[in-house]
Amino acid sequence: MTAETETHSGTPGRADADGVGSPRCSLDAPGMRRQRARYRRLARSLLQMSRHGDRLVVDFAPDLDRRTLEQVLSLERECCPFFRFSFDPHVRRLHVSVCESAATPALEALASLLSQPEPGA
Repeated sequence: MTAETETHSGTPGRADADGVGSPRCSLDAPGMRRQRARYRRLARSLLQMSRHGDRLVVDFAPDLDRRTLEQVLSLERECCPFFRFSFDPHVRRLHVSVCESAATPALEALASLLSQPEPGA
């Protein structure tokens, strides 16, 4: 991680659409804002994204900011342990799944974040 440190709150931060009965992210509000900004940077390099059942597949362009991707994935593994990530650097393809069916709606939240590039990008 970088010098900026993310903090985790004792209460859940992000929930699925109905907010009931599913795993939640433990980031606090400032940490979530920083993570969303990272997702917006990644969205600039998004080529395509598709959903295959309980798996999200994301393809990035050659200009992918690998450092930002590594930061995003590192933090997601800490704050949202229900996600499972697999990245193939040769084709710049990210596979995202969840470890339990109750967390499946979180894939849509992640897809939404990747669909919102930085303003002016």
